[in-house]
Amino acid sequence: RVLFHALEEAGYDHGQASDLADKSFEVFLHARHQIEVFPEVEPTLETLARHYALGVVTNGNADVRRLGLADYFKFALCAEDIGIAKPDARLFHEALQRGGATAQTAVHIGDHPGDDIAGAQQAGLRAIWFNPAGKVWEADRLPDAQIRSLSDLPALLARWNAGSA
Repeated sequence: RVLFHALEEAGYDHGQASDLADKSFEVFLHARHQIEVFPEVEPTLETLARHYALGVVTNGNADVRRLGLADYFKFALCAEDIGIAKPDARLFHEALQRGGATAQTAVHIGDHPGDDIAGAQQAGLRAIWFNPAGKVWEADRLPDAQIRSLSDLPALLARWNAGSA
């Protein structure tokens, strides 16, 4: 929308601005998906998908279908699709509904202290901070757990399911 409005302000008529904005955004999305997936991602997703219903909740433009990872997930929920973004608790509640879970049985894993950790906790979920760079936590409320590698996730969840910290 921002690009569309900028093109209109630059003098393009409505149709041209819309066409150029759509084409430009498609170029952006293509570039956005030119990423290298961490080597531990697929083995970890394979392990987790055997035991849990997995879902994606994103404010961003990365699409698990374009990344070739969709088969591991029960659903993918993009904030843009429903007009609500993280950290709004309603997005997490929608994810719970799509995943057939409750806040007490669900866990959110994310890398953003506000959008992911605070947002999930405000919605009543446990939240795991994915922190591969080893950054220092600066928010008031701590995450429920922290991992530096996605391969640590299955063991952490197994400990939680067994009732230990």
